[in-house]
Amino acid sequence: MDWSMHVEDIDEDYESLLEKLRKCRSLATVKREVQCRRRLNENTLQMLKERRKLANAGNTGLEYKVLCKELRRRMMEDYENFQKERLRKAAEDRASLKKAWREVQVCRKMPTALVDDHGRRTTVRAEMEEICQTYFSELFASTKIIDPPVYERIGQVPEVLSAEVDMAVRNMKVGKASGPDETRTEEAKAGGEALSKALSVRFTKYINVGRIPEQWKRARTVLIPKKGDREDIRNYRPITLLSHLYKIFMRVIYARMERTLDENMPREQAGFRKRVILKSSWFENVTSILQQPHILTRISHIGRHLEIFYQAKVSIAEICRHNVVPAEPVRKKV
Repeated sequence: MDWSMHVEDIDEDYESLLEKLRKCRSLATVKREVQCRRRLNENTLQMLKERRKLANAGNTGLEYKVLCKELRRRMMEDYENFQKERLRKAAEDRASLKKAWREVQVCRKMPTALVDDHGRRTTVRAEMEEICQTYFSELFASTKIIDPPVYERIGQVPEVLSAEVDMAVRNMKVGKASGPDETRTEEAKAGGEALSKALSVRFTKYINVGRIPEQWKRARTVLIPKKGDREDIRNYRPITLLSHLYKIFMRVIYARMERTLDENMPREQAGFRKRVILKSSWFENVTSILQQPHILTRISHIGRHLEIFYQAKVSIAEICRHNVVPAEPVRKKV
């Protein structure tokens, strides 16, 4: 597939890139088996068919009621056994138990109603979305007016290499939720060198032009319930899901900033830095501190007191040594 840029407009080119990724995703997608049916064994599924036949025939007497009661018991056992088996397999594979527990849940709890600022309760989806948008917009909005910083470009910014994109993709975690553009880290990893080169060309253009695609400015917000009333919007914690390609771009920028800061940071600041031997840096720090004049004066005063203490200690040691050593040949029968 041709991943090169054919359109000068950033947004149109990004839409074309997303369309190519969707096409590759559709070709590689395998139809997934319905998970709810895998929770039930064959005997339970056969009993469901028998109950459906009785219901269609209009036979809802004692036999139908007994079958329904037995089905409820069987389904509860099958669901419980399915959960135990998945959790046991996740523990044996040393996988995330939290993620496995979310996957085996039959349903997810979603807010069915919310209360607005005036105390009015609503169950309409559009009004609930408006309540969420209003609350979190006011919560995270800044009331201070800050002038934008003035940046001075020093020289030409080097092009983004495909090796930088490869390193950023390798450091990305898989299995994360996607943003509004539906791109995933797994797709970037599967794209290999061809996709890395295409992304490096686009990242270089974004830096030179000073713009990013409009898709990257959008996000998907997921509400995580906390303790308290589920109908109160204040008892929800928002999680923002961004585009994974945007995350790769930011990792490339962060790696460049980190490398530049490490090159310009003095050797005295060695704590919590990569590829810095703390022992040699500690010795250099102590040496630089001891070379200061006021420190040397203070050490000279302390040194005289230490010298007097050392001489007294040596004299006591000599007395003890003379008292002990003559008795040693006698004990050894020399």
